[in-house]
Order: sequence, then structure tokens, then C-alpha cells
Amino acid sequence: GQFSAGKSKLINTLLEQPLLPTKATETTALVTSIMHGYKQVLLEKLDGSLIEYPFEELKMLHQDEVDRLKQGKYIHVQMEHELLKTGMIFIDTPGLNTVINSHEAFTYEMLTYADYAIYVIGRGISAADCDVIAYLLKQGIDLTFVRTKIDIIQDESIEIVIEEDRTLLRSLLPIGVEPRYFAVSTDVPELVPANQKMSLAGLRQYLQEELADHAGRMASDAAERRLAVIGNELQRTLVKRQQEIQNLEQ
Repeated sequence: GQFSAGKSKLINTLLEQPLLPTKATETTALVTSIMHGYKQVLLEKLDGSLIEYPFEELKMLHQDEVDRLKQGKYIHVQMEHELLKTGMIFIDTPGLNTVINSHEAFTYEMLTYADYAIYVIGRGISAADCDVIAYLLKQGIDLTFVRTKIDIIQDESIEIVIEEDRTLLRSLLPIGVEPRYFAVSTDVPELVPANQKMSLAGLRQYLQEELADHAGRMASDAAERRLAVIGNELQRTLVKRQQEIQNLEQ
């Protein structure tokens, strides 16, 4: 999602602790992976070297810490949590449309390895969001959408905004595909949509029962989608080359 959409706070909420730094402004400095294991925080630098930090200092590794993060590329985190025990890995990314081009480049680089992504929407779906969503779908990445700030909706009802979001997302997805969509508030967790399946509790249940418990099937499905993308790209390249040859012969 875009910067300040609430990605880090959503992960903190799902993992039930203030793990990642959060602010109202652009905060996440580097792509941060979180997986199951003994508590550890490692900063990977551009040259491949690693620097270990105390686990408690993770929330201090944010955009303002220029000296600490100089020449940094990724942050690798290990911790224990039920959602992570199944092999699920959370990857927090700097916002797209960030003012720091290298951070956006690292985000897109990481996304090329993802089978599945949660796209976080903050205040609404922008034209920039639509462009990124279209790009991710083109790469064969399976998407779930989470709107994180339903507590700031004022002029319209939450249900109207949810339906507007879902209608727009339907226009971006293949015909007949319903968007997998959740509407939550990380600041006011008791605020939930009428459809409980779209709530924070519904998202937790989905991550546990659908993603974690069916990881093998989803990886297989993702591989098929990626192969289809590669096949289509090769086909387009072949047609283009054939046309070029025909033009030369003429």
C-alpha cells in the first residue's frame, strides 16, 4: 500500500504487540521480514553483511534513524507467534509512492518473490493504488485487500464506503472474481463492519484457517499463476519478433 496506509500498525495488531515503528508520517525505512524463531533482529546491508540489534530496539529502526540505517537494505526479524508457527512470513514494506526511490525499488524487488500479498488501503483507493494493484495482478500475485482506517469515515456510513471499495476492486480483478476484502480499525478495534467476516477477527481467522493451513496448495496455485504470466510474456515477445522479421523481409 501507499505510505502511512497503516501497514506496520496492522502487523502489530495481528501479532498483538507494538513490534514495528508507527507514525502518522512515512515511517518504515526498509523492507522488514518477520518469521517464526528465536527473538532476533538483523539489519542486512547493501554489501550483504549483517548487524544484530536488541529485539527491543526494532521499533527505533525507522525513517528518522539515518545513521543506523545507512547502507541498509533489509531488516530480518524472528519471533514466536501462533500465526508464524505454520511458516507464514509477514513482510512489511516502505510505502509505495515513497519519497525515497531506493526504498520503493527494494519493495518491488521483494514483491517479485511473493506468492501472496495483503494490499493495505488507508483513507481510500487512489489512482496510484489502482496502478499498483493492476501491476501486482499482472505478476500473478494473489491479493487480499484490507482497509485499515474505518474509524475516520465521517460523511458516509461504513457500509457504503465498503461497497464503494469493493465495486472499484471488482473493476480491477478478472471478470467474476470477488475481492477478498476486510475493513478494520487498528485504533478503534471495537469498531467493526456489519459483516463480521470482514472484521479484524475475520481477518485473523482467514490468515489462520485459509493461508496457514493451506500454504502448500496456495504455493502451487501461485506457481501456476506465475507460469501463466511468463508464458503470456513469452508469447507476446515471440509475436513481436516475428513481426520484426516480417518487416525486415519486406
